[in-house]
Order: sequence, then C-alpha cells, then structure tokens
Amino acid sequence: MGVFKDKKTGNWYVYLYYKDWQGDRKRKMKRGFTTKRDALEWEREFQREHSEDLDMTLPKCSFGRATNTPPLRKQSKMIIASIMLSRFSIGAGCASVNCLR
Repeated sequence: MGVFKDKKTGNWYVYLYYKDWQGDRKRKMKRGFTTKRDALEWEREFQREHSEDLDMTLPKCSFGRATNTPPLRKQSKMIIASIMLSRFSIGAGCASVNCLR
C-alpha cells in the first residue's frame, strides 16, 4: 500500500488494498500522476471514501446535493403548476388554467 514511482515513464502510481461494501478485500491501482503530491492526495481521498466508518458528512452522502441546489423561482413554480393543471384538468373542454377559477 502506497505511492510509487514508475521507472519507465517517470510518473507516480498508487497501489493499495481496501475492503468493499461486502467486506471483501480488493486491490486498487491508479497510474499516471505527474507529482507525488497528486498521488498522495488521490490516495487519501480514496481511503476517506472507502473507510468503514458510518459517519457521513453532507457532501459525501447522496442527498447532499439537494441542500446545495437553489430554490425554485416563482416563475418556475407557476409554469410547473400550469402544466400540472392543464394535464390533469377536471373539465374535459378546459384548455386553460383560468377556467378552473
């Protein structure tokens, strides 16, 4: 497990073992880093993502994106409402939103 330099290409590569979600031991190798710093940073990030702890931060969990999305504007909400009303209108001949008032 670690960061090594390839003698042929002069680039750095990462070679490590980790446990997947089923508990099986897996081997991972990633090549092509130009600097040792880049390889070490990738190794740290990979180990952080595949660690066995259950403490999840918001950017790591799947619903973290929902907290970073901007709220819908009033115009967007009105467009969505008008589409929903036109598709699921109560009257058969009702084509506009104003006829439901």
